[in-house]
Amino acid sequence: LVSDGKISSTSRVVRQAERPHVEWGERSRKYLITPRPFKHVEAYELDMAPGDRTGQLTYGDTSVLVIVTAGRGSIQVNEDVFEMQEGDSLAFSTAEPHEFANLADSPFRAIFVLTPPATA
Repeated sequence: LVSDGKISSTSRVVRQAERPHVEWGERSRKYLITPRPFKHVEAYELDMAPGDRTGQLTYGDTSVLVIVTAGRGSIQVNEDVFEMQEGDSLAFSTAEPHEFANLADSPFRAIFVLTPPATA
């Protein structure tokens, strides 16, 4: 934040090179893109390697919106499999069994928005 030409000491910027991340699948990562603490929403960027998959995930009861930003993949929620490509979005709850897979020879990238935060 800038005020009177001075840079705020309480910056809310998360620098790409400094993003915390978790390994996701065999060769993929999920990066936290919201600053901490951020009480009402949490966002991640997924960078999924070609051919990788997560295995089935279930945790908590958080609402998730996934927006695909690059590539082609699938997201299975319960028994439903959704083929996804750039520009597509999907909403579900983390309480539902779900799995991500990259179906292409290029990275599958997506932004996740969770509310309330799953790590609160």
